[in-house]
Amino acid sequence: MNNDNPKISIITPSYNSGKFIERAIKSVLEQDYENWEHIIMDSESTDNTLEILKKYPHLDWTSKKDNGQADAMNKGFLKSTGNIIVYLNADDYFFPGAFSAVVKEFKRGAKFVVGNILVKSPRLNAEFLNTPRITLSGMLRHWEPNAFPHNPVGYFYLREVQENCPFNPQNYAGMDLEFLLDASSKYAFSKIDFTLGCFEDGIATKTGVTQSRFDYWKPSNLPYLEKYINKLSPREKLKYEKDRRDGYALMQEHMNKLNEKKFELIPSEKLPLISIIVPTYNCEKYICRAINSVLSQNLKNLEIIVIDDASSDNTLNLLKQLHKNNPQIKILIQEKNQKQGAARNRGLDEARGKYIFFLDADDWLENGCLKHLLSLSEKYATEITACGTNKVWENGKKEFYHGYALSCDDKKEALNYLADYKIGTIVWNKLYQREFIEKNKLRFSVPYEHEDVMFSVQAIFSCQNYISIATPYYNYFQRETSLVHSKQQLLHLESYIKLYADMITFFEKNNFGKNEEEEIICRRLLKAHCSREVHRQFIRYAKTHKKEDWERDIWLACKNILGTPGFAVADFLIFSIENSDLNKKSALKKFNRKSFSEKCAKLLLASKFGPLAQKTYYFLKDKKIIK
Repeated sequence: MNNDNPKISIITPSYNSGKFIERAIKSVLEQDYENWEHIIMDSESTDNTLEILKKYPHLDWTSKKDNGQADAMNKGFLKSTGNIIVYLNADDYFFPGAFSAVVKEFKRGAKFVVGNILVKSPRLNAEFLNTPRITLSGMLRHWEPNAFPHNPVGYFYLREVQENCPFNPQNYAGMDLEFLLDASSKYAFSKIDFTLGCFEDGIATKTGVTQSRFDYWKPSNLPYLEKYINKLSPREKLKYEKDRRDGYALMQEHMNKLNEKKFELIPSEKLPLISIIVPTYNCEKYICRAINSVLSQNLKNLEIIVIDDASSDNTLNLLKQLHKNNPQIKILIQEKNQKQGAARNRGLDEARGKYIFFLDADDWLENGCLKHLLSLSEKYATEITACGTNKVWENGKKEFYHGYALSCDDKKEALNYLADYKIGTIVWNKLYQREFIEKNKLRFSVPYEHEDVMFSVQAIFSCQNYISIATPYYNYFQRETSLVHSKQQLLHLESYIKLYADMITFFEKNNFGKNEEEEIICRRLLKAHCSREVHRQFIRYAKTHKKEDWERDIWLACKNILGTPGFAVADFLIFSIENSDLNKKSALKKFNRKSFSEKCAKLLLASKFGPLAQKTYYFLKDKKIIK
């Protein structure tokens, strides 16, 4: 490189850029540094772009069909002769003094120079200064505001950099980030405190169109990150992936809000048939509200399948009155009470819709819920589409309960989202493709409670296209007589233990947990949806029952679900509850009985049944009771 007067090659990819390319050209001409060339790679524009290019004889331009922006950039690079390379998109521009500022740094020995970028973004309804990081670890956190240069107007580099790190023409939307990651892994970046240019982040730009999608923020859209993530230590990788899931969810929610008015709902008459499955038992006070909230969605292709689970109140009569006035309502009657799982299974057997939605009889939907979810499912071909939920009390109090904006198409990522509670194990805030349910043979366990947990785990694990929006369309009613607030019985205990057994069976059936990464996910899932819940609910059981009753019921529940080996589990659970003192840490001193804890752990690990064994083992390890 000529250190005294290095040549800068400015490369501009262009297509139908007549509205703004002249501004970009002039921003180069106005620089106070003179040794440069400006190459424009036009892709057969059909507007007035070529007429503008002909006005400037200093330009080196061609107009030929290319295979996208990265292809044009690579071709422009091969054509260039400069020592220093910079790309200037046709709708962006440099600020005066930019070239002189970077040349000074190159003369000091820099190979890659990064400055600030003014971002004017109608897309984000914002204007801000991008002051990027210049390290690989910083750029890996690309969802954060200043993780990397948002636009190539903000960085210049020696041509050897691109010779070793060419742009990937297969990467349509993120080739610049991929290039920056690759370059930062091989070259030290130098940062200068100078705002080099302006990035016009318009609504119709490639970035704007791509990131307006409801399924943009997911790892599969940025596969080039993986080779760098895999170089992190296991601890660093675990933290990074957790941070990334949180960051992607926040970014997706932000983008969804910005673009919600642009998303076009499909007219009701063009939406396919949806089956709403409503199990009900003694819900005379609420069933009409639930059904009417569905009817008020004003869908043409709709069937409401209500399964009355042997109600003893006036629920059935009210349903018959509703049905008499609306043929969209179908009533199924269970001769004896078989619990919610059996009622939902019967509804699935009877459903004819392309989509399935579960609604509990005491809950209700906000207007627009089903049309929005159906439109998303149809446009993005999702297998599951979820919405946010509110908790609502009888006194009218309402609070946000659950809801995240995210997209997922990977089994491991999905299970991690489940362990993070960003995907809930509730089934009633999700729209399912019926074909997906049938293909994966998804049904609810009978007659146990909390039947939706394993249904959700299996569904999310099998789902290849999941989208969630945070909008709280579902109202989750909190009444004192509901299952979650009622006094627990032996079946509740059996359900908690069976949940453990089913979770372990699920891992084994799917051969999941065969390496360290998957084992961590298994442990996180067990802790989130089994260990924590089981221990909490068993303590609740002990608080609401006499000692002799809860001790007997724990023994019975373990025996009924696990058989003889379950007695060892019951011993542990009873001991755990007796010494938990409502989970005060001081009580764990009693727990630290080496002979008991090691003996109990060995008994459980040697048992034929793994779920409670693993829970006990890891609980004792986490509390540092055993090594």
